[in-house]
Amino acid sequence: MSYLFEGREFRALQDIAAEFPAYRSRGCTDLIRAGATTIAELERRLAARDEAARRSVRAQARRLGCATYSAARPFRRTS
Repeated sequence: MSYLFEGREFRALQDIAAEFPAYRSRGCTDLIRAGATTIAELERRLAARDEAARRSVRAQARRLGCATYSAARPFRRTS
């Protein structure tokens, strides 16, 4: 299977990772496989995925009543 990324066609995800080493980790190859064709689109999808993960962690911390860290008010309890 070939992949289109940044206007070029690559035969394998490893070829994309070799050409763009910054996108070798963090699940970028999964996002390219899912259809991201430009660096901007890949970055948008990464940001959305990371934000969803942060929201999930915050929600779980609130449910459990865990202490969280805030730069403005370090180590405050959430409730």
